[in-house]
Amino acid sequence: MESLLIINKMSAYKSYPALQLSSGEQVLPAPMFLHNDNTAAVNFTIKPSPPNELLSPLAATANLLPALMNPLPALSQTTITAQEVDLTGTTGRAAKVAITAASGVITAAAVPAGDEGNSFAPGDIASGIIRDEGGTGVFAGFDTASVTGTPVEDSVLHTYIPTGGTGSGLRIIFNVSALAAIQNVSYVNVGVGYEVGDVLTIKQAKQDLTWTLVATDIGGLVPVRFLLTADLVANSTFPFTLNAGATSPMRCAAFTVKGTTNRSILGMTVKDV
Repeated sequence: MESLLIINKMSAYKSYPALQLSSGEQVLPAPMFLHNDNTAAVNFTIKPSPPNELLSPLAATANLLPALMNPLPALSQTTITAQEVDLTGTTGRAAKVAITAASGVITAAAVPAGDEGNSFAPGDIASGIIRDEGGTGVFAGFDTASVTGTPVEDSVLHTYIPTGGTGSGLRIIFNVSALAAIQNVSYVNVGVGYEVGDVLTIKQAKQDLTWTLVATDIGGLVPVRFLLTADLVANSTFPFTLNAGATSPMRCAAFTVKGTTNRSILGMTVKDV
């Protein structure tokens, strides 16, 4: 059956009497809400309007370098080659960016294919932490195998300030499992001035744990932030289910009805159903 377009002073309507997957994508004459006037739920793929109306993954292989925010990361490491950094945003998560730097300056920041994440939106700030191996803080290496002494079970996360060594400022959070394993380690402050061979002491449960630093323990954690513009967030199609008698909460530019059963759909510029 042919679709029907009706226009009045208040709204425009587009009626689709019989659609299914084989009908293909329907491009609406204007951004419209979708109304399901069937007695059963209808499954779609939709293209929201305006673009990025829904939370989205980052655009495929997006170049984030122009989105780099001040203050620019201060890197001690001269060269970094495609270091993958986890990115999160206000709502966004599970994305990565590959950071390349020369002479301590970031020269490339691209999203690797398959690491676009999800739930980002234009205007969101995506942030991550660069591992700066040229720093003099301590950013890795603290675990059960690296310490001398037996940790005591304690499920509560505590903050510890190690003593000893040439540096200062290091603060570590961890807890200890029932099997005396150090776990859930995070470096609240990596500190500065530490050197290979430094022996650090951590007092845990009234006993001393000692940790001798090796080269891979020492470096820095440098924050990096990107302000996401609309072109950096994917304007892709989304799966969407509309219950019987329901109207979509957003306008759409196009949609495809899934399934092999004909469904009638009403598009409207004003949400009045």
